[in-house]
Amino acid sequence: GDVALVNTGALALGLSSVAGNYSITNTGSITTSGALALNGASSTITATDALDDITISNAITRTSTSAGTLTIAAPRNIGFTTGGSVLATGAGALAVTLNADTDEDLDGAIAMGAGTFITSNNGNIRLGGGADPGDDPAISVTDGVAGVDLNNANLTAGAGSITIAGIGAAGTDGNAGVLIRGGAQLTADGGILITGTGGDGSGINNDGIVIIGAGTLIETAGAGGITLIGTRGTGTSSNRGILMDSGAIVRSTATGTGAILLTTISGVTTTGSGNVGISVAGGSKVESLNATGGSSITLEGYGGAGTGVNNGVNIANGTISTVSGEISITGVGGGDGGLSGTFNNGISIDTGALVQTSGAGGITLTGTRGSGVTSNIGVLVDGATVRSTATGTGAILLSADGGGTIEPEGTDNVGVLIRNAGVVESLKASGGSTITLAGTGGSDGSTGGDNSGVVITGVSSRVSSVSGDITITGIGGTGNGGETNHGVQIASSGANSAP
Repeated sequence: GDVALVNTGALALGLSSVAGNYSITNTGSITTSGALALNGASSTITATDALDDITISNAITRTSTSAGTLTIAAPRNIGFTTGGSVLATGAGALAVTLNADTDEDLDGAIAMGAGTFITSNNGNIRLGGGADPGDDPAISVTDGVAGVDLNNANLTAGAGSITIAGIGAAGTDGNAGVLIRGGAQLTADGGILITGTGGDGSGINNDGIVIIGAGTLIETAGAGGITLIGTRGTGTSSNRGILMDSGAIVRSTATGTGAILLTTISGVTTTGSGNVGISVAGGSKVESLNATGGSSITLEGYGGAGTGVNNGVNIANGTISTVSGEISITGVGGGDGGLSGTFNNGISIDTGALVQTSGAGGITLTGTRGSGVTSNIGVLVDGATVRSTATGTGAILLSADGGGTIEPEGTDNVGVLIRNAGVVESLKASGGSTITLAGTGGSDGSTGGDNSGVVITGVSSRVSSVSGDITITGIGGTGNGGETNHGVQIASSGANSAP
């Protein structure tokens, strides 16, 4: 039969097996002390007082042939600690909702610790807060704590979807909106949507979304795509919209067709350096593996305000790869309005990084340099590789047209720059990828020089193709330094070659 309980005071839910609906409403915090077998159509565990938390430290299971729902709702925080889990089996899907901050007073985070998991048997999984946890975020109020923190915790939705929304605390450092770490794995073929906003911090690492650590994985194997929307928090330096690091992976498998989108929102206040829109670093990967009709990969990043290295998109020892889906990377550098900034690049592909197609999927890199004085680049390939493999046919395009304000004496504000053994190459023996480079150097009436459209420089730097055509078009910047504001410059053993 059904179970319904209304209680006041701290409540521990002990070992139970319920065939019907299950409803717990408690004025006071709720914990578990035993396994809960909740097999009915609807199960709710609700705390109601403004200071109430819910902590799940035991297994919640459901076995049914029909669909059902499980909602865990608290005015403040929801935590899954060691032993906490949700497992649905049988033919019936289970829609699972973790709803923090139900009283909407902007105080309620979600944390799932090591070894905890939710397996919904094709049901949708939602982690959020407020009146609509599908859209509204869980919100941390503790400095250094994320709005949603998944630490070696797994969410498995099968054919269902996963939706997560979080905002970091207003504090100093390390206030991520959504933090996925320590080997946490999220898999759903019906779509994954993660929205994270960094906290209003005063320091560093107030990132929108952080995906970090070996074994950390976000994956689709179906038509549902992966969408990550990150907004950096306020602070000085290294406040990123989306950060992937230390071997984390975002993947569409060999059967996946849903689009992958990583996008950031600009506009918050930062003052220093390294306020990158999207950073893929430390061996991390974004990959689409389907040989035919596979997922497209789109990165859209906007650098923050500040002095230097506020890149729109930064790939450093990371990989973006596809077989059949298109790769599109758009980056807009940040900066300080042209006062003193450097290296506020639209797109930076740095040492050890790889952007690659091995099939029909093309690669398009579109960079808009930020504002500053020196070396604000539209698209930079620095000791890295952009490649179409021996089986690749998709076109490669690197484009940089215009950008932010350049201080009148600014120099080396290049449209497309390939240096330090940077490589752009097409390797297929017949019918291979074409390569196009198009860049415009820094202008705005500057008196500086070396603001060239396209530059290939340094030993072992090259643009090369086995069978596809290469087209390079450059427009130099304007100003009194015009004699060194080249359209196209190949220097210091840089080379290009085509059949």
